[in-house]
Amino acid sequence: MDPSQVSPRSQNYGMILNAANQYSQQTYGKPFDFAKAAGDFKYANNPSTKNTLNYLNSLTGPDGKSGNLQEVINLSNDIGRTPFPALNDIAAWTRLEAGSTKIAQFHAAVTEVADQVAKIMQGGGTGTSDAKMRQAMDLFQTGFNKDQIKGVASTLQTLLQNRKSNMIGNNTYLQRQYGQGGSTPSGGAGLQQGGGGFNWNSAPVVKP
Repeated sequence: MDPSQVSPRSQNYGMILNAANQYSQQTYGKPFDFAKAAGDFKYANNPSTKNTLNYLNSLTGPDGKSGNLQEVINLSNDIGRTPFPALNDIAAWTRLEAGSTKIAQFHAAVTEVADQVAKIMQGGGTGTSDAKMRQAMDLFQTGFNKDQIKGVASTLQTLLQNRKSNMIGNNTYLQRQYGQGGSTPSGGAGLQQGGGGFNWNSAPVVKP
């Protein structure tokens, strides 16, 4: 829930605030930070934040090692190529024109991955500029050999997983939706909807 939706005039305001403080002290060792929780909720529900994290999950998978980038590596490894990019580019497009299923699958995967990467570079929007799309496509040139494609995709997996971790950070709303962000949560977590062994009914009722 959004902490700012809890009105100080509500009959339950004192109980909720006390319960949040007790939970935060028990879980994080710090008092509940109302302002941070409200800010975290707003950031977590921003469409740009959600879109970017969804693209990141699609590219890297929940484990940071799978997703569409790993599929690009798998498809690339299944295509016969020389160590020389210039020759590969000509051969790849020739086979695509000749009806090579593997080349077509690889081309489709690279196009989808490039589109997702471009949208992340654009800030999580639904559209992409031509410049960002070209930058993303340049990462996966059809002439690259297997080791180059694997190197690009593996590096992106690490970089994008780092971006995901930094975006999630200690935002407990995002942690519940996308997993831990890689940093230890601090005090001021969002209001929890039960769990953690905390008895909400034991919170004393006080007048704000």
